[in-house]
Amino acid sequence: MFLLLFFLPIVLADYNHLIRPLLPCTGHPSQWNCVQIIPKQFYEIIGTTNKYGWIDGEERGSRELTDLWDRGYNHTSEIPQFATNYMVLEFPEELLEIVEWYRQERKHSITNHDLVPGNYINDADSPLSKLNLDYRANARIRNLIKKVVKPMLAWWAEEAEDDLLFTSLFGVREYHKQSMMLMHADRHTTHHLSAVIHLFQKSMNDGWPLAIEVGDVVLEIFCSKPCLIFYVSFF
Repeated sequence: MFLLLFFLPIVLADYNHLIRPLLPCTGHPSQWNCVQIIPKQFYEIIGTTNKYGWIDGEERGSRELTDLWDRGYNHTSEIPQFATNYMVLEFPEELLEIVEWYRQERKHSITNHDLVPGNYINDADSPLSKLNLDYRANARIRNLIKKVVKPMLAWWAEEAEDDLLFTSLFGVREYHKQSMMLMHADRHTTHHLSAVIHLFQKSMNDGWPLAIEVGDVVLEIFCSKPCLIFYVSFF
């Protein structure tokens, strides 16, 4: 994640060749690589059907069974406005080695994920896994990601690379069958421009999109193969 220090629109590189075209979502959803634009009121309807969101009986604290959004943290006014709000890119060649690193490293380094506070995720009933990038042994991978992704984010946001402050690189989080996360806003103190590096999925019975709220619609971004997703974090 990167925090914007001040505005200076200078484009230093060109990654247009990596922009994923907006293809129709066809075939089985588990194989989709596309973006669906869904009216937001549709989510208000499915929140009452249990198709998405919480399952009755799951530990959800004070959350309602029909909750799909968390509205408790709203800081839109604290984050600068940008010309675009999301972009999906093909996986750059410079990052391909982290896919193989992940496949090998997870064999002996994958651990149980700590419970995420706030009941944003149903992880009390569907635990997550993680591959931590904070360890010194993974410094090379951290540095590679920062080296490759930072100029790409600067290009996308039309900002000078030197004006982006690197603030957070969590590591690899694995979601499993029945995993669910509420739609929410990231914290403005560390998240202005964010990047999801989607590495791998398997044994999927359905699509599992990243959903981004933009105005009156929700963008459902499906990536069945490795991709990068950039987004402005207050959506």
